[in-house]
Amino acid sequence: MAMGSMNAIAGAQGSAASPGTKPSGSGANGMTNNDFLRLIVTQMQNQNPLEPTSSDQMVQSMSMMQLVSESHSMNQAMSSWAQSQGLLLGASLIGGQVTVTDPKTGVQTQGQVTGVVTSNGQVEVQVGGGNYPLSTITSVR
Repeated sequence: MAMGSMNAIAGAQGSAASPGTKPSGSGANGMTNNDFLRLIVTQMQNQNPLEPTSSDQMVQSMSMMQLVSESHSMNQAMSSWAQSQGLLLGASLIGGQVTVTDPKTGVQTQGQVTGVVTSNGQVEVQVGGGNYPLSTITSVR
């Protein structure tokens, strides 16, 4: 691949997101499906006409893009499922007596679960006027 096309690809990759921001819906490396597609299009536009990308390489790139898309969709579905399971668990505890440990102070509190809320994607139970993540429950009576 010619040096000019490498610079064009680097430019396309660098313009995908502002510095310091992670695009929504991005994979482990911070690229979205649109970024990946933009990279492939830039690569095709800047390829050497005397040595074009082989059809095998193109099929491989398209397969990779599909795999990334499906993986992202599965991650979203699993995350949603896990939160639903947490809400169901929390709801089953309403009215029950639990012991929770405050994650900041380490102080244990015993009380009745009066509600369930989500905060920053985390399911929390309401006990004694405070909200505690499910992971801080140390006993259920």
